[in-house]
Amino acid sequence: MNQKTEQIIEEAISKFGLTGNECWDVTNQHYHLVCGSANLFVSTLKLQINNKVETKNVIVFRSPLFRINENMPISFYKEVLDINSDISDGSSLSIDKGYLLMKICIVEEFISTALAFENMNNILYWSDLLDDKLMENYKDSLDKFNFSDYIQNLN
Repeated sequence: MNQKTEQIIEEAISKFGLTGNECWDVTNQHYHLVCGSANLFVSTLKLQINNKVETKNVIVFRSPLFRINENMPISFYKEVLDINSDISDGSSLSIDKGYLLMKICIVEEFISTALAFENMNNILYWSDLLDDKLMENYKDSLDKFNFSDYIQNLN
């Protein structure tokens, strides 16, 4: 993460009453905020484009809802797709490394403090709302969430 991006993310974090230093995870090289039952991770990713010749830095905002097991009913996936079609702020549910996440990616050159804060707020809102709803609907099909496993698989 470049210095300008760090400053922007830390300014957005300060709007939650926290400091960047409080949220920075040195080991895993990401910011980690906890708001209610929602966890938010903010990191950067190099995205290769143009046949892997050019790269762009992307800021990734993600919040894990829960681990998905292999026996999830088809109705779960239909509901996830239905929810995604109702969300209109750019964030979406996605499945990554066995976890259901709320996620949005922004190309680094377009980020501002206001946009970072809005995306953090949106991700935390949807994550908190949807983890309760989906966990209730599919509690018999879910694996126990192991937070430390998620962090190890984050990078």
